[in-house]
Amino acid sequence: MTEKAVASFLEEDGGFPDDKIFDALLPIARELDHVVFHDPAKDINANYDQLITDVIHMRHKLREQLSRFLDPQNNSIFAESVQICTLDPANYEYAVATFAILALGGAVVPLQITDKTLGLATNTSPALLIHYLRRSPVKYILTGSDFREQASEYQAFCNQNFLPAIDIQPISIMNSCPEWLWSLPNLKIMKGVKIPESREGIVLFSSGSTGTPKGVIHSRDCIVCNKPRLSPEDRHLLHRPASWLGGTMSMARVVLGGARAEAIDPSAPIEEYWERLRTDKITTVISTVALWEQLARYYKTHLKTHPDRDNYLAGISNLRTAVISASVPIPSLLRFYREEIHKPLSITSRAT
Repeated sequence: MTEKAVASFLEEDGGFPDDKIFDALLPIARELDHVVFHDPAKDINANYDQLITDVIHMRHKLREQLSRFLDPQNNSIFAESVQICTLDPANYEYAVATFAILALGGAVVPLQITDKTLGLATNTSPALLIHYLRRSPVKYILTGSDFREQASEYQAFCNQNFLPAIDIQPISIMNSCPEWLWSLPNLKIMKGVKIPESREGIVLFSSGSTGTPKGVIHSRDCIVCNKPRLSPEDRHLLHRPASWLGGTMSMARVVLGGARAEAIDPSAPIEEYWERLRTDKITTVISTVALWEQLARYYKTHLKTHPDRDNYLAGISNLRTAVISASVPIPSLLRFYREEIHKPLSITSRAT
């Protein structure tokens, strides 16, 4: 589509709702021009202008296809809470989908993805999908470019089990971005367009280890982190599934905080993680024991005697925040990072 499409969409769809999320996003997007998402595997270097452009495009598609759910008094937002599924890790595509859904007053429902590196099951259970289909009037999945086959499997599962049909919509990114983006009169907060504080923001499913997975509803306010603003020099590794609270919150923290996301496929081989640490000046990694153990194992078997070992150690020395979340490591792992890598790990935990 042409650059003029953005102006046309804004004129038709309106600006952004007057709430904490977009009160935070628009000013920082207008102010900063650095790359906010870097994903070399997908050849993505997206700044805030690109992000806002893609959100406008994605919101327009959603608004067209889900028009029956719009508020008749204000057709810029949904009349009631509308849950929309996504199928992607917490990467750039997911960020575009998330803010497009939130701009309409909808709730994001990240489905589990296949992920071997972080220790998830290789086959996603259909239990989450069944739960969603039974309770939501919208049967709709926004799908990342690497997960269209998995989305098609969901469609086939529904057909075979006489469940409601699902509509699949690819997440639209890297649309033509106008140079005069911030001169558009409708690119603003629409004062008076309020989304009820009780409206859902994100629905994350429990693991199902003690029964049927349950949707844990988080308000829109949880997206806005009340922490000090970040710097464009802060580079956060985004690698966790969006269906994990840490995956979604890390993405939101980077975008709304003004930092830079270094995105990587969760199922990428562990050597690719080390390469990103070596080359991309990453400052923040918050992950599970599984990833830190794999990084340690790869170092011991491949990098300890590698000619470029010092470059890898120099890369990981850029980390200012190195955290194990959600589980407790064995003491020897902490000792390895403290004594051999000279990068002590912190431990934190957070509920779904």
